[in-house]
Amino acid sequence: KTVARAVASAAAERGVHPLLGRQVPSAFVAGQLFEAEISTETVPYFRGHGLGDRPLLPFAAFLEMAVSAGRLSRSAAPVSVREFSVLEPLFLGPAARCVQTVDKERGNEIASEGEGGWVTHARGSVRGVEGAGRMLDVAEVRARCSEALEPGEVYRRLEATGLRYGPAFRGLVSVRRGAGESLA
Repeated sequence: KTVARAVASAAAERGVHPLLGRQVPSAFVAGQLFEAEISTETVPYFRGHGLGDRPLLPFAAFLEMAVSAGRLSRSAAPVSVREFSVLEPLFLGPAARCVQTVDKERGNEIASEGEGGWVTHARGSVRGVEGAGRMLDVAEVRARCSEALEPGEVYRRLEATGLRYGPAFRGLVSVRRGAGESLA
């Protein structure tokens, strides 16, 4: 709840969604376009996540932006995400970065404007789901993920690669690993 409140209060009046910003009409984009100004000043919470000493937009934030754009574009709560990838990191600082999220029929993209022009950071497919969709059977996944890992060890391994997870980003309580999948 603390994380959600921090993000929401930091940007509550900036548009339709704290990370999407406002919807922007466009004659050139076939889809819904959203634009936000994001920085460590507008969302101080992001200072706690980074690569080395450089604050970095978390994967979960990219995913939240894609899912929310998909839901807003389709006026439907249930959506499905497929093949979502972060292509380039989005480093943050005190100066605001213009970040655009576009939800198109063929896919979803998130880009920011930097010194060298526009950079596409993330891409994937967000589609509406008819009905409730198939629910994940957590007990089934738990049975396949038989190896338990200590959450502190997971964070130590991540830190060894240069990734920094501050206290607000340390939400792991239990971690289990199996062949090609994990459950946390």
